[in-house]
Amino acid sequence: MQTDGIPETNVHAVTLSLGANDIFPVLQNKYCTDDPEGEICTRELEAATTTLEQNMDVILGSLREAAGPETIIMILTYYNPFDLGTGLAFENVSDSTLDRLNQRIIRVAQRHQAKVAGANSIFVDLSPALTHVLAGDIHPTDEGCAALLLAFENSYEKAVPFQ
Repeated sequence: MQTDGIPETNVHAVTLSLGANDIFPVLQNKYCTDDPEGEICTRELEAATTTLEQNMDVILGSLREAAGPETIIMILTYYNPFDLGTGLAFENVSDSTLDRLNQRIIRVAQRHQAKVAGANSIFVDLSPALTHVLAGDIHPTDEGCAALLLAFENSYEKAVPFQ
């Protein structure tokens, strides 16, 4: 842990959550709404997830350098707010896109010795209850925020088991 010599300001752990703002515009574009499983949509989603991985790599690299090797860094995986159990094409595409994003998060986290907080495993099948998606808002409810906190707690517990 890097320190400024003042014990009260030492940082032990950092949490990081990146929004999917780079991905949702692609999913909402005409070629994805018209043909979510089509070649153009697939290609655009792959390009967007690649760019997102590159951006996360820069962010985590800078954060690791600033925090030092001893600071625990935890990055949150994405949850699928559209996991409604419908089996519709858009839900399937959003599931596969989130899987690719989360695999990229895991790779970037490993490169920078960061821990992964698995929001996706907590939100599975609970998105309608943990988000405002049924009201048109993908953001978490208070209960959803508690679930995200649980993901960070679980990640921290794996990094520093309680005694």
